[in-house]
Amino acid sequence: MLRAIRRRIGVRSAKVSVRPEMPLHWRVLSVLLLSAVALALAGWIYDAGRRFAGFDKSQSGEQLLELQGEVTRLRQELAEVTSIADSSVAKLQMEKTVQEQLTVAVKSLEEENAKLKSELAVFESLAGNEHAIPSLSISRFEVLGTDDPRVFQYRLLATKSGSAGERNFTGRLELVLSVRTGERLDIVSQSGKDGSLSYPIQFRFFKRVDGKFALPGQGVLEAVEAKLIEGGQTRATQLFNVTKK
Repeated sequence: MLRAIRRRIGVRSAKVSVRPEMPLHWRVLSVLLLSAVALALAGWIYDAGRRFAGFDKSQSGEQLLELQGEVTRLRQELAEVTSIADSSVAKLQMEKTVQEQLTVAVKSLEEENAKLKSELAVFESLAGNEHAIPSLSISRFEVLGTDDPRVFQYRLLATKSGSAGERNFTGRLELVLSVRTGERLDIVSQSGKDGSLSYPIQFRFFKRVDGKFALPGQGVLEAVEAKLIEGGQTRATQLFNVTKK
């Protein structure tokens, strides 16, 4: 019994520690402060590591701004070059169109010049043969298609040979159409008699005639015959066979 009492109050009794009590809000504030310091230290270490590795944030931002400016400048240059290229293409297209038009005009002038030379040769031969027997003829007769498949264009040269004292030819030009409908070949009535197109014509030595006519019905034009008629008599004829495509 005495030993137990001694153990409780003697040198061998249990140790007792005295600690000052800290308020809860100070504890929370301390934790937050230490966390902030740790985060700041971690950020500094991270930035120091990036700078050590060559990835300076400020330099990267400056380089990014420079690259953005360079991209903007290149885009402006690209837009200018594209605009110049578009203008060049449009100019080339316009020059090509003008060249094509000039080529067509030159070809037309060459054809017209050849016609004039041919007609001049005919006129010279007629004028130089005063004692020839008077006669009428049709030459260079042709029939051409147009954009409208039912409309055709024709042209011919009517000539009259003989002495200069002969009177002018006064009559009419008739075009007789041969039209095939299925297995049947018909002379289609257009105007005048016998399915002909009749046009008044008058000339002294020669006359170039051209015009258009419409094909009636749904048949296919196979041939056209041109006639020079004077006083009810046929004085000259020329047949043109239409080329089948």
